[in-house]
Amino acid sequence: MSTNGSKTYKIVRVKHFRETLSLTVRTHYRRRNLREEFTSLVAEFIESLQDSPDQEGSRVEPLPRNCAFRLPDDGEFRKMRWANLPGLKGSAKYGRLLYVSFRAEQLIYLFWFYTHAEYKGRPLEEEILRQLKLIDAKYKEYKAMKKARQSLEESAEA
Repeated sequence: MSTNGSKTYKIVRVKHFRETLSLTVRTHYRRRNLREEFTSLVAEFIESLQDSPDQEGSRVEPLPRNCAFRLPDDGEFRKMRWANLPGLKGSAKYGRLLYVSFRAEQLIYLFWFYTHAEYKGRPLEEEILRQLKLIDAKYKEYKAMKKARQSLEESAEA
């Protein structure tokens, strides 16, 4: 946590994350008490990301194979792993959340939630790459807007 007591990282839930998390809830959590337990578990993890992208159970992931794409600046592609999601059995109990962190800008983009019932390993490399490219574009837009805001502030001060 930052020294002033505020959270340091801004969390961005991209559309694909919201859709895949919603799909997981609709598919696996029809019982209200389990749904609440699951959503609470994910919400707690997301809140902990505001302090740091390096949470217990998460690790840096390799970018999709055979592609020239690289994340800009200090971007890290990361995966959170849950080995026992509430109330689920078999491959569905293994939950995964994919995200990208940019430490310098203190931004985290959440972009995919899935269980091993949907994907035995990672989702298709092409699908991951498509989401990473969308995040790359959003990040570049964010930096351009930030730079423009700073320029305006500097002009106003002069």
